[in-house]
Amino acid sequence: MARFGSNINPSLGRIDYTPYLQGSLAGSQAIAKGISGLAQGIGQGVESYFKNKEDEKLLDSSVNDIFASAQQKKSVSDYINSRVPESATETEKRDAIKQALVNMAGGDKRAAAAFGYKTIEQLNAQEADQKRQASIAKSLQGAFDSGVDPLPIAINAGLPIDQALSISNNFVNRQNMTAAQRKAEADAARQAENDRRKAELDAANKAKIDAETALLNRRLGTQEDPRPTPQFGFEYVSSDPRNTTVRATPGGPADIAAQERAAKAQEKEAERAAAEKKAKTAE
Repeated sequence: MARFGSNINPSLGRIDYTPYLQGSLAGSQAIAKGISGLAQGIGQGVESYFKNKEDEKLLDSSVNDIFASAQQKKSVSDYINSRVPESATETEKRDAIKQALVNMAGGDKRAAAAFGYKTIEQLNAQEADQKRQASIAKSLQGAFDSGVDPLPIAINAGLPIDQALSISNNFVNRQNMTAAQRKAEADAARQAENDRRKAELDAANKAKIDAETALLNRRLGTQEDPRPTPQFGFEYVSSDPRNTTVRATPGGPADIAAQERAAKAQEKEAERAAAEKKAKTAE
């Protein structure tokens, strides 16, 4: 009866199996490395997916804040309208603003979201500064009108010292204006007002006269001239029925008689002059 192992070739024990073992081990390592790489790639893909989702969420939140601020802040509303036509729908406006932010950030959505929040902050600060400047200007004007030096107001408002002094100097110069200058300004203003009123009165009188003349002309079209007939040889100087001035009719009897009288007067004057000359000569 054969014993267990009696048929094994003894020479097999002298074979070096190291290369086979190393090859097997290298293969196992390659497979393990491949599985590890695949797992790592899948992990990175999942991480990138969730990162993109998070960035998209941040960007949407930023855009939502911009449009919410536009309901209360005119500066934000103007910012939106300067980049998107007012005729666009709400969705189109949001998409356009989102894309503008992404473009500003070079495609980085997280950075785009930061740009959106920063834009709101800057626009709100700009609007607040404009309101502050308007309030300061109103206070300074009130001081000017009340005859109060505006220097303390300018300093308390935080204006630069040189600007505050310039405003104060303007006030002092105005206060130092001479009485003659103030009177001249007042007289000029009064004269301008008088001229305006006179122009209005003249225009009203002209309109009245034109209306009366038009009425008389319409009446004359249906009735005779209401003025009495001038005496023979004379005529009215105007067709206006209100004008009763008369003159000699050119070439008429009165005109001829006037010319004859003028001629006789000239003859008498010539005779008198000749007589005086003759008398001086005889002396």
